Amino acid sequence: MGVIKWRESYNTGVPQFDQEHHKIIELIDCMYSAIRDKSGKEVAEKACTDLLAYTGYHLSVVDRAGDSNEF
Repeated sequence: MGVIKWRESYNTGVPQFDQEHHKIIELIDCMYSAIRDKSGKEVAEKACTDLLAYTGYHLSVVDRAGDSNEF
C-alpha cells in the first residue's frame, strides 16, 4: 500500500492537471516504497529525482495555463 491514495475529491476539473496529479502521486509512492523497502541509495535518489523533475514539469504547465487564462 502506498503512502497516498488518489481520491475523487482531489479532482480539479481540468483533465490534464488531474492526469498529472495522478502521476505525481504514483511518483510519491515510488519514492516512499524505495525508502521503506531500503532499495538502496541509487533507487531512492532516482525516485526522488523523477518526482522533482515531473513536479517541475507540471508546475510549468500550470504556469503556462495561468498565463494564457486556459483555466
